[in-house]
Amino acid sequence: AKLKGYHSRGETDGWSSGIYGTWFEDGKTQEGAYADSWLLYSRFKNSVTGDEMATEKYWTENVMASLELGYTFKLSETKYEEGHNRRSYIQPQVQVVQTVGNDLDHKEHNGTQVNSEGDNTQIRLGARAFTKERWLQPDGSFREFEPYGELNWLTSNAKNSVKMNETTVSNKGMKNVLEMRVGIRGQVTDNLSLWTDVTAKSGQEGYSDMMGQIGLKYDF
Repeated sequence: AKLKGYHSRGETDGWSSGIYGTWFEDGKTQEGAYADSWLLYSRFKNSVTGDEMATEKYWTENVMASLELGYTFKLSETKYEEGHNRRSYIQPQVQVVQTVGNDLDHKEHNGTQVNSEGDNTQIRLGARAFTKERWLQPDGSFREFEPYGELNWLTSNAKNSVKMNETTVSNKGMKNVLEMRVGIRGQVTDNLSLWTDVTAKSGQEGYSDMMGQIGLKYDF
């Protein structure tokens, strides 16, 4: 709303619960073919506040199901001193994600009827290149670091639009998107692992997005 000078701010809180499963052709090295799937239910409480307007609150929920297939090719292996090695891989992937829900049917305080459809099928086709470097520790455990990069093409049938009374606002640039991601994962201790990445997306009609993430996992 730069032309009009109006602004709005939105907040979302929610929770998710799901199940997942992964199969490897070679469970020890995780090389060769693999399949990964997950099912996720999410529910969100949303609020939007505009200039000189009452705060609008509404709930959304969705169910997402994913199936990913790929093949991990080992490109090289270098062995240094005992217990220290480096392996490089390339991993072509294809993923299909089906989303059901996220439909919006909300009437604002000023009488505006807001509607949107959330059902969506997204296909991701791409490749991931990564290197695993591992060190044997004196106590017999391992430390592992994994820098990686990804290049993906994303396409979906999502409408990416919101209808307000008889006016529809849409973002057609998200139908076909080129995605690039770089990051690193690390096994810091037997129980603690860290990861971080940066993702850039570019689509049609000037669409672009960039985001960064950082996370940690501790196993008890």
